[in-house]
Amino acid sequence: HPETVNQEHVEVIKAIKDQGKYIVGVIAQVFYRAKGFDVFLDAMTRLREHPEIHAVIVGYGDEVELISKNIKRLNLGDRVTFLGKSPAAHHLMPFIDVIASPTQFFDAFPTVILEAMEANCCIIGSDIDAHKVQLKYDALMFPNGDAEALANCLRDLYSNKKVRSLNYSLVKERRKNFEFDWDAQ
Repeated sequence: HPETVNQEHVEVIKAIKDQGKYIVGVIAQVFYRAKGFDVFLDAMTRLREHPEIHAVIVGYGDEVELISKNIKRLNLGDRVTFLGKSPAAHHLMPFIDVIASPTQFFDAFPTVILEAMEANCCIIGSDIDAHKVQLKYDALMFPNGDAEALANCLRDLYSNKKVRSLNYSLVKERRKNFEFDWDAQ
């Protein structure tokens, strides 16, 4: 049976959006370093001069306690909201401005990228091989493990309308390559 979206999580994101925040989302199973949560949180510390940029993290897994622990350690509680596990998390994406995928290690074909394309989100991913296949364009990626580059990309997506428009158009172009009618088969 299909998962039902957590309406409480939708309301949390909408409330953040209603505050005028630019929302960066990370949705991934929590393998802390492998999925790049360390890189992402480091990038968020570099964006302190932009309090209007707010992160929402959705995830679950064996290392989930590291998310809250490091949000607290890095004093990011006012700019990073950790929702934990959220069924049908792809339904949260339409309320998010950009999906970041800072994965550092091997990932065969991340579905979060396809879901973000479907939701018409901006996307910025690490330049791992899987993202290179999915995203193709350098403008949609940052050097793997480089928190400063990720912060710069997120800052540019927030503050530069041309960068944001380019990202949207490239994501839309890439989306065409992955459209498929599963029900027709």
